[in-house]
Amino acid sequence: MQHINKHNKLNKMKAIKFVAVGMAAIMLSACSALQTTSNTTTNTASNNSVNIFDAGSVITANSTAANAGTTAGASLKNLYTTYKQQGKLPMNDLGTLISIAQLVNSCQNLKNSDATYKKAFGTGLVLGSTGLVTNQNSLSVTSALASTMTGVNTNTISSLLAGQQRTTTANNQATITSLLGALAGAAQQSQTGQQVTSTVSSAASTDAATANEVQNVSNSVTNILNLFK
Repeated sequence: MQHINKHNKLNKMKAIKFVAVGMAAIMLSACSALQTTSNTTTNTASNNSVNIFDAGSVITANSTAANAGTTAGASLKNLYTTYKQQGKLPMNDLGTLISIAQLVNSCQNLKNSDATYKKAFGTGLVLGSTGLVTNQNSLSVTSALASTMTGVNTNTISSLLAGQQRTTTANNQATITSLLGALAGAAQQSQTGQQVTSTVSSAASTDAATANEVQNVSNSVTNILNLFK
């Protein structure tokens, strides 16, 4: 009888040891899976968002792109506020036209830019839009701007701005002159003020942009603003 009891105890100890080893293996496997999931999530997030804690180094690495992004972000915020209030973009409003011109100008280098430029631009978007663009959607918004804003007809915007310039304040006239020069392209911006002034006068005397062209510009900008609904 003692021999049987001793044998039973030995079997119980072996069973307990086996269960313990099995539990340990299961826990190790679970921890490994959790770590893999965590790494995957972290890597995925880093590919689709801008880490705001790294913003300083990103901006330092490409301040031109960051500044352009900041301007674009501020313009988006102004346009989105108007769009939410009125349900549309009033294309006869000078403030709206200035914001659109600033947005388009700031996006001109996006289309053929590399990942470093786009990341810095996205960081600027977050800072400039004060909450409209987030770390999570900054790169997707940057991509949308690159494919949409670089195709906008700048001549249409220039014509609309020039038409407003004749009846606005001196400060606004100076802003419009600057925007018209930028819309005309970097090559014209590097020329003399006399040539820029001549271009402004010429634009002001042209016929108004057709309703279809104006609507196309409005639609392009509205498509971007609808990303934030």
